[in-house]
Amino acid sequence: MSSSAVRTVVTQTVAAADRGKPVIDANGERIATVQRIDDGTVLVDPVPEIGPATTRALGWTDDHDDLVPLRPQSIDTVTDGTVRLESNL
Repeated sequence: MSSSAVRTVVTQTVAAADRGKPVIDANGERIATVQRIDDGTVLVDPVPEIGPATTRALGWTDDHDDLVPLRPQSIDTVTDGTVRLESNL
């Protein structure tokens, strides 16, 4: 690795420091933003344009006026810049 290479940290756990990160689906589309962690539950703010199939796959209701929980098993990776979801939702 050269000295100019950028190091990206990858985990599968969302932490309080991840607040504000975009949640990206397997197609690279932003579907939500991490807002907070409450007692280990990741709460996200879905984008208004999210499709009903994605909503159902994530177990969310169609009403996006409130924050919704992001199931840990839905998360593929957490990097320095994004929370990426599993491709098999």
